[in-house]
Amino acid sequence: MKKETTLRRMRTTEAQNRAMGQQIEEMKAAHAQHASMERRLEKLRDEASETEHMAALRQKELESENRNIRTEYEASAAHKEALQNENQNLQNQVRALQEEQEHMRAEAAKQASKPKAKRSRTGGRGEGGTAKGRWMFVKEKNPSDPNSDEENV
Repeated sequence: MKKETTLRRMRTTEAQNRAMGQQIEEMKAAHAQHASMERRLEKLRDEASETEHMAALRQKELESENRNIRTEYEASAAHKEALQNENQNLQNQVRALQEEQEHMRAEAAKQASKPKAKRSRTGGRGEGGTAKGRWMFVKEKNPSDPNSDEENV
């Protein structure tokens, strides 16, 4: 009977050893799976960190580009304002020149309405003409100012 009991104990021990071996294998597999998941998690963390870094860099680029565009816009607006001011100045000059031109036309019309200077063929040598037949202006007092020595031409 002792043999049977010993055999039974041996078989039980073998069964327990097999069961423990299976549990050990399952634990090794679980450990390997856990290690694989840890590596995958670390890889995802690295990718997330890299993505965050790239996003931060891109954000800085966009902010810089935005500042450049804003600066360019402000410069463009200032240039536009300067051009508008220059345009207004030129329009004022044109208006002033048109007024001056109107004044000069009015003055020319006023001068044209005055009597013309009398001409003489004598050339200032008395009666009778000269051999060359030159036309000379005769001095005449300005009718608006009797004390003036100006010629009316």
